[in-house]
Amino acid sequence: MRFQRYINRIIVSTAFGVCFVATGCDKEEDVVPVINNTVAGAILKGVGYNTLEALLGKANLAITLDGTGPFTVFAPDDSAFATSGINLSYINSLSQQEAQAIMLYHTLNSKALVDDLPAGPNAKVTTFNGDSIFVTKNASGVYVNGAKIIQNDITVDNGIIHKIDRALNPPVGTITQTIFVNGLDSLYKAIARATNDTTGDVGLTNTLNTSTITMFAPTDSAFISLLTAFSLTDINEIPVDTLVDILSYHIAQGMI
Repeated sequence: MRFQRYINRIIVSTAFGVCFVATGCDKEEDVVPVINNTVAGAILKGVGYNTLEALLGKANLAITLDGTGPFTVFAPDDSAFATSGINLSYINSLSQQEAQAIMLYHTLNSKALVDDLPAGPNAKVTTFNGDSIFVTKNASGVYVNGAKIIQNDITVDNGIIHKIDRALNPPVGTITQTIFVNGLDSLYKAIARATNDTTGDVGLTNTLNTSTITMFAPTDSAFISLLTAFSLTDINEIPVDTLVDILSYHIAQGMI
């Protein structure tokens, strides 16, 4: 069974010692069955949660989220992870600490039904590891950092699961740092040119580094289309003033 194979990969402490991945677990009593009706069990048994299951395993948090809780997990399915550009190869490339940061950013150390979540807009909610997510309720639905809850109040013995339509990215710094980490190379290059120490726009630099903003981030393919429209081949050929105008048009004040 897939679940049993997963369980046997977990390092399990017992009164008689420790069973490691390298040696396997021969004794049934040495295995902690993380297939209960808990947050961890629901992820392991759920259909379409392979990426989240891999993240849970990489983070070594299955036993934690099988515990007493209560917990609330905002759970992206495989499609939501794919929409966010995250696949199993990416999960496997993470360190345990990096995987934990992502998993716990989707987790609250409390039980929160959708009616318990603040209305916002952009109401601050503290995650399991002390970061912040932002909740907005409106006529279109309930959103967490812009990700929509598409199935809410999935009740398990130790908490609640809300299925969301894309993954949540833990904050890593300023807008510019986040763009760099997420591989938006053309946008990062455009910002670097538009905010150059000697020729760039001071106002845009201050906005990106110090203001609370939302940026609608053009992809690399969007910049290719832009260059084609300008009959250019390189972002550095776009006049700085034009880049400043383009980037400013993609920025809104506050968190939306």
